[in-house]
Amino acid sequence: MANIRQAKTKEVEKRAKELENQGIKTFDALHVASAESANCDYFITCDRRLINRCQTLSTLKTVNPINFIAEV
Repeated sequence: MANIRQAKTKEVEKRAKELENQGIKTFDALHVASAESANCDYFITCDRRLINRCQTLSTLKTVNPINFIAEV
């Protein structure tokens, strides 16, 4: 369970805009940018489109819950 609350800072908003320009939807981009800012190792989602869009990110690994469980 998460135990950190990530604030919506100007840096997070800026990174979210960069992610949007890479084809990630607005709210998804904000969530991914927040996870990056919080130095998360994984971003877990059931959204296959988002997983595919995030494959090029070197900052965190984006996976579905089943693959996460199998990996960890």
